[in-house]
Amino acid sequence: MGSCTATTTASTTNGRYLERRRATVDLSAIPVAIPVAICVALLLASISAPSMAAQDDDAAERRVTFTIRNRFLPSPGTESITWTTLIPTTIPDRQLVHRIDYSHRPQRIFRRHGNTYATFELKEPRGPVVIDITVTADLLRGDLRTVSARRVRSDDADAGRDLTSPPDDVPYEVTPSDYSGRSDTGANDASPEGTTTSDDASAESLRLDAWLVSEKYLEADDTAIREAIDAIDQPEPLDRVRAILALVGERLRYVGFQEESLGAARAFEERRGDCSEFADLFVAACRAAGLPARTCDGLLIAPVPTGDTARHKWAEVYLTEVGWVEVDPLRIAKRTATLHRMPNEYLRLSHLRNDRTLNGYEVAYYRYRGEPIEFENELLLHDPAELDDRSDQERRRGSPESDR
Repeated sequence: MGSCTATTTASTTNGRYLERRRATVDLSAIPVAIPVAICVALLLASISAPSMAAQDDDAAERRVTFTIRNRFLPSPGTESITWTTLIPTTIPDRQLVHRIDYSHRPQRIFRRHGNTYATFELKEPRGPVVIDITVTADLLRGDLRTVSARRVRSDDADAGRDLTSPPDDVPYEVTPSDYSGRSDTGANDASPEGTTTSDDASAESLRLDAWLVSEKYLEADDTAIREAIDAIDQPEPLDRVRAILALVGERLRYVGFQEESLGAARAFEERRGDCSEFADLFVAACRAAGLPARTCDGLLIAPVPTGDTARHKWAEVYLTEVGWVEVDPLRIAKRTATLHRMPNEYLRLSHLRNDRTLNGYEVAYYRYRGEPIEFENELLLHDPAELDDRSDQERRRGSPESDR
């Protein structure tokens, strides 16, 4: 696998991760006069994959194990590093996380707005520090074909029962990411366990309304986007989704990684983008058409071409008949996936386009005090034989810090 090297400075504050084509980031250009700098933690720019058993592309469930290896290279005058990163979590009908192992104990693990985060504190670091996060999870398909079949089976099982709770795939948290003045410690921090469900249709509608708002990068109220949506004469929701996918594919030209995040409105105007712009425009257009939709930020658990990365952005749209359906607008435009069928290699980390917990950055961020640091990381995929050896070794000497 190939990798790239890049340099960035503290002036890079657009919230976009540059790692989609980069393996190593040199932050030494940050002025020493800035005592605390918040820098994007560039994630997963290279992927190393051993020989793995061929996966059944038609399988609805796929077991994967991978390690996110993060290297922090402090300067002699670095006083501390604080790093907060998204951690994979179990999501009904999307993924089942069996185990997470940490080579260093996190200072804090917490949930907010449906996401799970871990914060690590490195005090007076001397020399390189490596933090490995190893995850074992089952990936579950979320495309239209799979979700439709799942709903049919669910309807058959529920026949004759009086269901008083809303569907499981309706989000519990109200989480439009501009929050309209709410703070990160306000009512939006409620977890599913702290939320009372009922058969009140208005409660379900409220949760879905959270995914209809216009927000930064997802400008559903943009005049040009709304005019394009008004021209779509498709009364059925699924037909509108197909028409929006066609609109996105025709309007945008894939130009590879872009350092600047354009958002839906600029992408529509400038007719270009990478996976973020394709997902942003699809979601904004769906919301403009009255279809609840949200972006998905995560990883492609598969070997990645040279110069590319495991990081990816796709989307979900809510259809009343089946619930949330995963859609990959870029891959559909490139004809490597369809609305009905997507490869089973998506691991979701977040559905928030503008994550205030991460200061507006994606996936992770770090800040340091004192002299600048360098940061490197990679994604390692493990084969079954390697996992068996690791499990045997852990049983003999005791397992490391883990979250089961």
